[in-house]
Amino acid sequence: MGSRRRKRFERESKILAGLNHPNVVSLWTRAERQMDPFYLVMDFIEGSNLDIFARALGKATSTIVRLFIKVASAVDEAHRLGIIIVT
Repeated sequence: MGSRRRKRFERESKILAGLNHPNVVSLWTRAERQMDPFYLVMDFIEGSNLDIFARALGKATSTIVRLFIKVASAVDEAHRLGIIIVT
């Protein structure tokens, strides 16, 4: 992996490690291997994608709003730490 990609990986994994929020998956460690240079070890969260989960809720507006508040809270914490989320 090039040095630019390595620096980005190191920077982003350090930021993620410092992100402590109940609605954000925890980073346990980051490491490097010879064949597959970098990887992260994170908690496994059982479930489906957010869009699939929301669709399954149907029109349960109050449930969707509560879910959105949790997501917004996690994104707010990331922004507070200088992380900009772009999809």
